[in-house]
Amino acid sequence: MSFKNGKNSALLGGVSGSVELSITNNTNFRVTLAGAVTFSFAGSTPDSEYSISILIQQDGTGSRTVSWPGNVVWPAGSPAALSVAANAVDLVSLQTFDSGATWYGVLIGNSFS
Repeated sequence: MSFKNGKNSALLGGVSGSVELSITNNTNFRVTLAGAVTFSFAGSTPDSEYSISILIQQDGTGSRTVSWPGNVVWPAGSPAALSVAANAVDLVSLQTFDSGATWYGVLIGNSFS
């Protein structure tokens, strides 16, 4: 197995709706929410492990929501509770050990200022 690690970053500002995060060239993402977002992941290769980080910032309005694919699992079975205050910043880490079939998610920190 090969392990892909954070060499490249993608800055995605003002996103809403369906947002595909391509892990082909990026493993760190910075996203500003401008509306409700549903993430998906693309670009994994067979027999690979990936670790990605997503810095999620609310826009000036706040209260934007994030939905995760069904193959993302969280501690205690519940998705991470992200901050909803205007301009709040959260950091999420996701790892897969089976080429993206299952992603393990954890909220690294929230309400960074």
